[in-house]
Amino acid sequence: MGRIRFNVPITAPLFHPHEWSVHQRTLDSADRTNNFAEAFHRKLQRQFNCTHPTIWRFIDTIRCEQKAIDADMARCVMVEAAPQKKTKYRNADARILRLVQRYNDVNNNIVPQNDHNYANVNVSSENIINFLAGISRNYEMRP
Repeated sequence: MGRIRFNVPITAPLFHPHEWSVHQRTLDSADRTNNFAEAFHRKLQRQFNCTHPTIWRFIDTIRCEQKAIDADMARCVMVEAAPQKKTKYRNADARILRLVQRYNDVNNNIVPQNDHNYANVNVSSENIINFLAGISRNYEMRP
């Protein structure tokens, strides 16, 4: 949120919060991550079966993957149901959505004058800590 300095106004952040914040995406029940892109990349790497494929192996693998993607698109066009998320992820999404909505309800009457002037907002630090603790319980960290 910018660097905090004493007796100096808070500097503007390098990236505006609307560029990286997943708050609205959570409220819209949209994906909060780009894991689908990461999963596709991992799948493609496994299909190459090596770190530096030859040009011919690369072309053959891309052609096979393109056929699979075309088949998936044909299924989508025929309005076949898309595969659902696992139940544990749907449940976690529902819990996170409830936490965000509850946090918004508690703090919706507080409107900061400036997006980057968080120090002057009368937000209860207890609300923030409870919210962050609730959010952290819904994420599984695997090293």
